[in-house]
Amino acid sequence: MPHPTAFTRFWLERFPRDSAPDGTWFVGLREDLTHAIQTILTLDGRRLVAASPAFAARASLVDGARLDDDALVEAVARAGARLNGPDHIFGFDDAHLPRLMGEGNAASIRRLGPADADRFARLTDTCSPSEVDEAYVEVDHWAAFGLFDGDEIVSAASAYPWRDSVVADIGILTRPDHRGRGHARAVVRAISRHIVDEGYQPLYRCQVDNLASAATARRSAMTRFALWDVIPDDT
Repeated sequence: MPHPTAFTRFWLERFPRDSAPDGTWFVGLREDLTHAIQTILTLDGRRLVAASPAFAARASLVDGARLDDDALVEAVARAGARLNGPDHIFGFDDAHLPRLMGEGNAASIRRLGPADADRFARLTDTCSPSEVDEAYVEVDHWAAFGLFDGDEIVSAASAYPWRDSVVADIGILTRPDHRGRGHARAVVRAISRHIVDEGYQPLYRCQVDNLASAATARRSAMTRFALWDVIPDDT
């Protein structure tokens, strides 16, 4: 399946240089990292590590090094750090975008604004704190869309562009008693159309053990094309 071209280019540009898909992790140093280290596995087999010079010194890593899995784990531990845990990275492949953009939104879906704050709060109150935290959906984000049942929001998605990038990151939250009805898929595709209209590429991330969220991305016709992990800021 073809990758989202702009997406693939965006992710590879996060790293100092490219490498052949030989099964090892390729290390590159970057001066501008917010996090100390990032790792990514693209579907064509490239396994890339970007590290700040300070972290590389703590981990005894050098620019251009190639590591197997065990050596990478040892380097992170040597630096007294830990990986956050991998995220799936989903996006629409180029061939699917015309179909996405050719669809219209259901009458029950509209863009959300400040007047919807109380309705949105009632939605979040039905979900667990961990679900709300991981979804990171906010009515005052750059864009927010909701699916309504009567006057109540039963599923909502929001997105925000990553700074100086082509991507806008999507979060989705659905009331527990309205799950399994295709609401999340409909809202994800609605906000994705808005993202494309605004000149960005929709990005959907979730932890690899969040099977329900990954299923939502796939039902929305997104392609899983990478794994991404970071060192949290507090390590």
